Amino acid sequence: MSEWKKVVEGADANQLDDFSPELAHFTIHTTYHTGQILYIRKLQGTWNPNDGVKG
Repeated sequence: MSEWKKVVEGADANQLDDFSPELAHFTIHTTYHTGQILYIRKLQGTWNPNDGVKG
């Protein structure tokens, strides 16, 4: 993820346009798995609501 950040920061508009399908997939994929982790930790009771997710 750190490498993608560097690539995006150094890219021009044409490169970003070329990267957009991969970046969209990467963003959706990462968000999906982050949601899974939060959901499982909340079910297990191992999520601290002080970390920003309540309920």
